[in-house]
Amino acid sequence: DVYKLDNMPALKTLVAKESQGLPHGNVIKVLPGDFLAPSLLSSLDAGCSMVKVMNNIPIDLVCFGNHDGNDITPSKLAHRIAEFRGQWLNSNIPGFEPKLPDSTVRELTAEDGTPCARKVAFLGFCIGGGKWQVMYREDAFCGAHRSIIPVLEAVPGAVGAVRSRHPDVAEIIPLTHQDLAEDAEKAKMGLFD
Repeated sequence: DVYKLDNMPALKTLVAKESQGLPHGNVIKVLPGDFLAPSLLSSLDAGCSMVKVMNNIPIDLVCFGNHDGNDITPSKLAHRIAEFRGQWLNSNIPGFEPKLPDSTVRELTAEDGTPCARKVAFLGFCIGGGKWQVMYREDAFCGAHRSIIPVLEAVPGAVGAVRSRHPDVAEIIPLTHQDLAEDAEKAKMGLFD
């Protein structure tokens, strides 16, 4: 479980070992939510230690999880976002401040060394809205939880926006923090190559 600080050094070692011989930009490390409040320590320091460790690995991309908004106060959440050195994606909480990118595109190097040979886009979705609205406290995400678009409703528009802005993207990879059943439904949409 990478959500325990004790396990993060092993993750850093694994990433370094498995990345040997690969172009640096081709190894993209992601965490799809609920990493700020997974342990007793993080409940005491509001995820500060976790962000320091994530920066040390380094984790490249993250998205929100429901506990990130429910268990971390709005001011501390803003601090953690500012401290994180990777990209924080938010594709379905339009009312959240500070504004975060809804997507990012990474250019990968081909096996023969050709730079920018393939473009891959990433999106970041958090469970909420619709039937999931009741899971949030009143002040979650500074009240922006009320603006969450349910993942299955948000995906088509987010994918369309990426394809419109970046028609040469080869794949779109959604980081999702939602129920497995809804992840399976999302996969059946046929929107991801």
